Amino acid sequence: MKKVLKNAKIYTVNANRDWAEAVVIDDDKILFVGTNDGADAYIDDNTQVQDMEGKMILPGFIEGHIHTFGAGVIPAGIPLAGLMSKEEIFASIKNYVAEHPDDDCYFGVGWYEKLFGDEGPNKRDLDAITDKPMALMSASCHTCWANSKALEIAGITKDTPDPIPNVQFYMRDENGEPTGYCIENKPLN
Repeated sequence: MKKVLKNAKIYTVNANRDWAEAVVIDDDKILFVGTNDGADAYIDDNTQVQDMEGKMILPGFIEGHIHTFGAGVIPAGIPLAGLMSKEEIFASIKNYVAEHPDDDCYFGVGWYEKLFGDEGPNKRDLDAITDKPMALMSASCHTCWANSKALEIAGITKDTPDPIPNVQFYMRDENGEPTGYCIENKPLN
């Protein structure tokens, strides 16, 4: 379906014409960029016309949400992406540590939070695998799971306050000790 966007502020990134006010799109192709009057020539009974009311349109590649950091580290650390059970996750971690005994620390990305329930994962499970620092980002990159050594190096203790008031960042056990499960934004009840 053809679509005409009129009355816009369109930055063209074209050395010969920086600004336009209308664009005509047919499926995935841009047919016209220019004036409102010029776009009128493309309007027929099957054209959707939208008044942009002076809003800006910029050309570009659009991606809804990405963590570019993860793209660089996922291939470099413990392979966790796509593992669908805790058993698979622990096996992958153990295998990686066994295959990389000389590493000073361990990092990985890709475990699924839902596999660990509301309490989340616990540092004790990682402590049983290695005493070297280990930090594992979840698949969403909005939570982290760290062992005791990583928490120690980061200076995170029972007395460490959460970084944002009224938001729990460090999950804690019944004694107030950090469990190693860190959540980006969990509002306190």
